Amino acid sequence: MGKMKIYIFALLFSLLNACGYSGLKIRNHEVIRIIQRDSQVIKGSEGDIEIYVGDISLGMATVQIRSTNDNKLYLKEEMRKGDEAIFQYSETHIYKIKIKRYEEHFFHDDIAFVIISEVSPPK
Repeated sequence: MGKMKIYIFALLFSLLNACGYSGLKIRNHEVIRIIQRDSQVIKGSEGDIEIYVGDISLGMATVQIRSTNDNKLYLKEEMRKGDEAIFQYSETHIYKIKIKRYEEHFFHDDIAFVIISEVSPPK
């Protein structure tokens, strides 16, 4: 009986792992916090991406999205609060990045709050 439980557990575990995610591993409309001149990596089924926010000045910053595998550039835009831009991660996955807000500080690094959501979920 004990061996049967182990086999069932192993079968369920392998089935759950086979049903992995597709696209970027994000929750739609999740707010991501990125310090200026720094980046955040997001896992993806076809390779991870890195979101880089340049120097935040006068309510604007350069935002770049690149592949961590081959350095492919998905997006490079000057963005202000409320701006949105579209980038294509794969043939079937298109995403939108939106600048929710910037926090500009005098005595420490500025912070960007961005939202990534999928535009074209696979059918």
